[in-house]
Amino acid sequence: MQEADLFIRDIFARGDSLTTLLTGKHSFLDAELAPFYGVQAPAGGGFARVEAVPFRYGVLTMPAILAVLAHADQSAPVRRGKFIREQFLCTSPPDPPNNLVITVPKVTPEMTTRQRFEAHRTQATCAGCHTLMDPLAMPLEFYDEVGRHRDTDQGKPIDGRGELTMTSAVDPSVSTPEELGRKLAELPEVQDCVVFQWFRFASGHTEEAADGCMLDELKTRFKGSGQNLRDLLLGIATSDAFRNRIDM
Repeated sequence: MQEADLFIRDIFARGDSLTTLLTGKHSFLDAELAPFYGVQAPAGGGFARVEAVPFRYGVLTMPAILAVLAHADQSAPVRRGKFIREQFLCTSPPDPPNNLVITVPKVTPEMTTRQRFEAHRTQATCAGCHTLMDPLAMPLEFYDEVGRHRDTDQGKPIDGRGELTMTSAVDPSVSTPEELGRKLAELPEVQDCVVFQWFRFASGHTEEAADGCMLDELKTRFKGSGQNLRDLLLGIATSDAFRNRIDM
């Protein structure tokens, strides 16, 4: 958790972009965490920035995120895909039918996680929701339930092919974690969603019709700044809507 916190804080402090947030290959490690990545611990004993950490491409590939979005004994494409859909695309899949019995596919030595979860998209009762979630997370199958990088699952090579379903991507196909982060950062709806998320956090409420002009200005500013995340926060904090109270 401290690694992820330091990584995100550093991006804002430096005025880095959304692309860096989703594809950055650096991280912050200490002597306890470095062996997890198979790298030499930084000098000094505490957390320090380490460049080019193997198999890490931004916040979506950090163990603090991956482990939370997993089950105790297996990765969880549904949880990881739902997180991407809601947090970076600002859309939510429909609720499952009330009479649907939800069970996590059991781990078996014959089938990979991908194979066990593919049934979601072949069953009519499941496909409508899971098509919006599962394909988004397939590139993250290169990480196990604790976020450790892997090349195989149940002795079989990882198949990371996924899809940016229901997005404006010209080429929605993705197959690696790095490609997933890069293509997400390029999507206009993801850039807009980041603006919405920070506006909601800063204002304490979801957007309303009266916020439309401010949000349009923020979206234009964010894209014009090269997706500078620090500048986005500055834009929110200095806006009239944020600084001035409106009595009803």
